[in-house]
Amino acid sequence: MTASPTILWFRQDLRLHDQPALLAAAEQGPVIPVYILDDDTPGDWRMGAAQRWWLHHSLTSLAKDLKALGSRLILRRGKAVETLRALMEDTGATTIHAIRHYEPWWRAAEEKLGDRLCLHDGNHLARPELVTTGSGKPFRIYSAFWKGLQEHMPPAHPLDPPSSLDAPDHWPKSEKLADWALLPIKPDWSTGFAEDWTPGEAAARERMADFGDKAVAYDTAR
Repeated sequence: MTASPTILWFRQDLRLHDQPALLAAAEQGPVIPVYILDDDTPGDWRMGAAQRWWLHHSLTSLAKDLKALGSRLILRRGKAVETLRALMEDTGATTIHAIRHYEPWWRAAEEKLGDRLCLHDGNHLARPELVTTGSGKPFRIYSAFWKGLQEHMPPAHPLDPPSSLDAPDHWPKSEKLADWALLPIKPDWSTGFAEDWTPGEAAARERMADFGDKAVAYDTAR
């Protein structure tokens, strides 16, 4: 019998590269990657239709990448905190690893999960609460903010994903992505989207590399 599994909670960080929560979970043993479609917790800030189109294809890409590591993506729909608590009870997991988020609704959810949730920095150059004036208040002038940010630069080098992930003895049930009906059908107003945009981590890395090439030449090519 293997060790108790650890839950890896994906939100707006559907990637395996530079994913400290993933690496921390993998160090503990078997990992259960989870994405929860929560339309309740964000309230009026829930995802719109175009975001759902992007989400569908991003989850498809992530599931494929996890499969290559010998793992799988568990999909659940409902309130995040309640769903995670149910998953912990069902799987015997005692720890959840996730990337730190700053949206008010996610901060509230993180607080409810308490010390069972291990948060990692991975969505920002520096934690906002650390880039402050001498009195601990937010900067009001950009030049002063930029100077303060330099104290936390350069950012850490991007982390490579593990070569494989240990699987739990028993996988919890997963919903089917198609049942979420994230894609428009009648009418299909997304026709042509894929000609201009490609969701998923691989495409994002390509765009980042292209941007990096242009950024390096900014001083001379602008």
